[in-house]
Amino acid sequence: MSFLQNKLIAVLKSLPDTIKSRAPLITKILSLTYNLHLPLKFFEMNRLDMTDKIGNKFYIVSGPVRGYFPFLEILEAEKYSTTYTIYIVDYTYEIVKTTDQESLRSESLSSSNRSSRTSRSSGLSDSLCQSPFDINYGMLSPDHFLPKYIYHISKYLATEDSIQNKIKILAEYVDTLLCGPKAEYTIAQKIHRFKLHIESLKTKLGTNMIPIGFLRIGFHCERALLFKAIADKSCIPTSLVKGRSKLYWNEVALFDSKCNDDTLTFYVVDLMDNVGKLLKVGSRDANQYCNIKA
Repeated sequence: MSFLQNKLIAVLKSLPDTIKSRAPLITKILSLTYNLHLPLKFFEMNRLDMTDKIGNKFYIVSGPVRGYFPFLEILEAEKYSTTYTIYIVDYTYEIVKTTDQESLRSESLSSSNRSSRTSRSSGLSDSLCQSPFDINYGMLSPDHFLPKYIYHISKYLATEDSIQNKIKILAEYVDTLLCGPKAEYTIAQKIHRFKLHIESLKTKLGTNMIPIGFLRIGFHCERALLFKAIADKSCIPTSLVKGRSKLYWNEVALFDSKCNDDTLTFYVVDLMDNVGKLLKVGSRDANQYCNIKA
């Protein structure tokens, strides 16, 4: 990690192409570094592939960043406050059944900092004010909501054999969690409500680092990240992509039933308009959803 913090990637990327071609080890080091630190890979390449499974903690920067990549470890250690929002995927808590079938325990995976909380399994809190969990004000708060989401949706996904049906169920679930403003609101009103929601979370948490499970409103970025976070824990291979127009989306791969061989066809998952619909990559609908000009 110290090599990354000392701008190893910036130094290697700044080397002339002639040197890189003569020393292929440089490219291998870059590739290995990206695979070991997925937040950095996404920051540099704007993409996580289907084979890139999120580890215990992953984060993306929402907004323009000037300078070098902001390492979460440095931000936490130095208690820095960024001007941009950082969304955190935190898997360090899991749901464990207790003897009481009506309750669940959110338990830390870290043996050095093991704690438990009790919550009703019949529903999720609609407001942070109703949350029984402690908040580390001014620092990164643990995400007790995300493991609940994964636990709840896994019961429905387990009854489905078709990967296409699982994708649709998960897409509709993400839409339910981040449904946000009413449908009759204008775009300007929706954006205004979203900004108020984000600012209220920052005020309550005392930091711009927001665990993804705390969100109740979301658009392309927030929905795509939550979809990827749950999909990786639900055995649904999916990518996370950031386009040039700063829109985010997910891609999945399905076997083409029209072909006799094992041909894979890639689709963009619609999480905004016709939720759950699969848009073939490169098609007019997919390009329109991703705001890609053909």
